[in-house]
Amino acid sequence: MKISVIMPAYNRAAYIETAIRSLLAQRSDADLDIIVVDDGSTDSTADIVARLAAEDPAVRLVRQQRSGVAKARNTGLDNIHDSAELVSFLDSDDCCTAGRFRRELPLFRADAELAMTYGQMTLTLDIDASSFAPPAGAATCTLRGIGLTTAIFRRAAVERVGRFNEDLRQSEDFDYLLRFFELPLKYRLLDDVSIYYRRHDGNMTKDREESRKFFMRSLILSARRRREDGTRREIPKFFDINNLFEAQNELLR
Repeated sequence: MKISVIMPAYNRAAYIETAIRSLLAQRSDADLDIIVVDDGSTDSTADIVARLAAEDPAVRLVRQQRSGVAKARNTGLDNIHDSAELVSFLDSDDCCTAGRFRRELPLFRADAELAMTYGQMTLTLDIDASSFAPPAGAATCTLRGIGLTTAIFRRAAVERVGRFNEDLRQSEDFDYLLRFFELPLKYRLLDDVSIYYRRHDGNMTKDREESRKFFMRSLILSARRRREDGTRREIPKFFDINNLFEAQNELLR
């Protein structure tokens, strides 16, 4: 099964090659299509991606003027490969765990109604550029957080959910997940870790006040949709904002 992996990027020269190579290392497990959307970077991000794309046709570089992460994700959606049956996302400073596609893609082959798999994430301060995993002794915390990148979607489900809300400077990914979970679509919660989430000073979520503001705005939008449309589902109980913020702010600050 071909899977398009959308990676928005802005000034991530320090991390993006490791992120992309964590995917390419799994070429034997999946027919990969890696769409990197450079959102007007002013560093060497685009040059690094262009070099990797010249080395491997699974990598594609799409460039746009600086427009924000939601627009970059939508540009990725606009460039999904024609033959892709599955869609996923990876942030340009994180890594995909080894064996993820080998574990998850057979689930979609076995169940035509399965619309999404949703794994866990490990938050860490460091990711080794060779193993694509936290080095020994690194501070880590594993949880089922609010992580778009821990999901693999069937393409038909992505088409039902629609586009990312470009009015949201943050939590556009949470809003997208909520819109999925509100629909009567089948999903599976997995106990495997899907993503290594790298904490660093450049994380958008470092601005705690803004993060909470847009998080709450996403919740309000969800409540409004569910109030206006009685067929929409309630938010799953495994979404726990306190658990996520405590993990990030206490364990890994």
